[in-house]
Amino acid sequence: MSQATSSQWPRSASLIERYFKTYYLADAGGVPYQDIYLHAHSNGLIIVGITKNHPIFSRIAQGATITKVDFDIGRQDRSKHRVHGRFKKGGLQLSPDTVICMITTSDGMGYKVVSGCRGSLLEVNHRLQEDPTLLTRKPETEGFIAIINPRDVAQDYAALTLAQYEARCADRVARGVPVPPGS
Repeated sequence: MSQATSSQWPRSASLIERYFKTYYLADAGGVPYQDIYLHAHSNGLIIVGITKNHPIFSRIAQGATITKVDFDIGRQDRSKHRVHGRFKKGGLQLSPDTVICMITTSDGMGYKVVSGCRGSLLEVNHRLQEDPTLLTRKPETEGFIAIINPRDVAQDYAALTLAQYEARCADRVARGVPVPPGS
């Protein structure tokens, strides 16, 4: 009996593909190319992160590095915010355009990341403060920005499926929408 090689076995679904339904927000916060993903878990929670079409990836390709992920926006430091209890009371209330963090690159550019949905902030990814490169090395998994408990996901954002998002990105390129340097 011959040994089966790995190429003969079908690829199993990743953790993200198995347990999450992924939505995309193109031009989040009204800023061109500042795209985010929303991984919706079956338990109702949302994981927010940046997509590979975000301008940070082109900056990294040009030799810049991510120097800082700052959750201290305005009067509230999102990294010090804590929820408590079984029902996660005390979460910071977010609207779809609420800024969760500011990402700074070595060339001085700054990028604001918005929540993308209405809900309460449960947790930010503290590992990004120690290792900001997780954003670009593992954007879909360990490089997430935050976890949100949404109020009514279906009505709060104009999220796109993967096919719709790819069509939107192709349309931006075809129209010649310039990639902004940062905010």
